[in-house]
Amino acid sequence: MGVQESAKQITPVGVAFGVGCACTDVIIYIPLLLIGLAGYHVQQQQQQEWGRVCLAAALDMTLYWPLEYMFAIQHARSDWDLRDESAKWITLPLLVLWAAASLRYLALVSPATLVPEPKQRGE
Repeated sequence: MGVQESAKQITPVGVAFGVGCACTDVIIYIPLLLIGLAGYHVQQQQQQEWGRVCLAAALDMTLYWPLEYMFAIQHARSDWDLRDESAKWITLPLLVLWAAASLRYLALVSPATLVPEPKQRGE
């Protein structure tokens, strides 16, 4: 597909793994992330809760996939010829840290603090 190393470097199984992840991202991850971001910033409490749930699900995937790739890269070294892994070992841990910090933020911030209080009319 042009978004990963060649089959010669990572074997056809590695390519299938990458294609499977890319397709899952397009079908599941991107819609979840967009729904989550849109819903998180609305003013209505019920829609905002759905936004939090979808955003948390997308962040879970953001945490899961880099970790999976890090373990796969480590265990496939004898079969894969990645040459220079340094970019992967910089980018993937940064994604893991960002996703974990974002999930922590979602867990700690109360939904009530995100919805502004209705303005009171002067008496």
